[in-house]
Amino acid sequence: MHVSTTCLISSGAVSGPGLTPNRALFNTHLAIDYSGPHDLALLFIVLAIGVIVGQEPSNALREHFYQISGATISLKPILEQPSTVTIQALHLTSIYNAMGGNDLKSKTSMEMTWSLVTLVAYLFQTVYCDCACWGLTPKMVQRRCMLFWDLFIMDVWLHSKLTRITHLPSFSLDYIDCSYPMYGANTEPSSSFETWFFWFMAECVAEVAAHTLTTEVPSFATIIELDPKVHDFPLPEGFPTSPEDTVLLYIHCSFFAQAIIKHPINLLKSACALSFLAAY
Repeated sequence: MHVSTTCLISSGAVSGPGLTPNRALFNTHLAIDYSGPHDLALLFIVLAIGVIVGQEPSNALREHFYQISGATISLKPILEQPSTVTIQALHLTSIYNAMGGNDLKSKTSMEMTWSLVTLVAYLFQTVYCDCACWGLTPKMVQRRCMLFWDLFIMDVWLHSKLTRITHLPSFSLDYIDCSYPMYGANTEPSSSFETWFFWFMAECVAEVAAHTLTTEVPSFATIIELDPKVHDFPLPEGFPTSPEDTVLLYIHCSFFAQAIIKHPINLLKSACALSFLAAY
């Protein structure tokens, strides 16, 4: 039923009063056609996530929206000239699965999330280049930059969380020149939390993941070398909390555990005492 209903909506066979004037209005001002099936998929996956985080979550309703989103995105091949909307819809679908997906008890939700993020990363490779030189409108440049760095953050966090060599990061900073999105008139990375967080993930967390999630267990010397890079990373004034503490706990957790196992009475006697002090 979801598929048949969606086909009618996306094809334009089902329309309501005022739909055509509104669409024409948007097309006149933005010169973008939002009538495709992937646009509808994006709308319904946003609604599905909205139900999850809403004040009155409904499993049936979010599943309903999710099924409609999946049905509409399948009406057009995602590998054939994917648009920014296609990327957004798939990216939000990965977030939906990470938040619980269509089965809160499923053991494959994170695996599905990783698969979707990897797929989206490869579909969105054109955004690696600075799209401002392509003659796009400032609004579209901003939108593409925000989307790229959102994907970058998702990729790095998943790589760090899953901690398996089979889940390799999809992005390499050596091949990226996409600018950070701007929030306000100030273009400095530390001018807003959003931009600072992109900067922190790119310059700090991505390096931590590259040195710790390898086939060989990182040495304690490597951990000690990474510690000041995280601990001393500049934090804008007025920020009450920092993700730096979470990253420090992550890189020290293994040697913190070794300190407890080998010297349970006095952890300061352990060669890994610095990891104990950093984590504690």
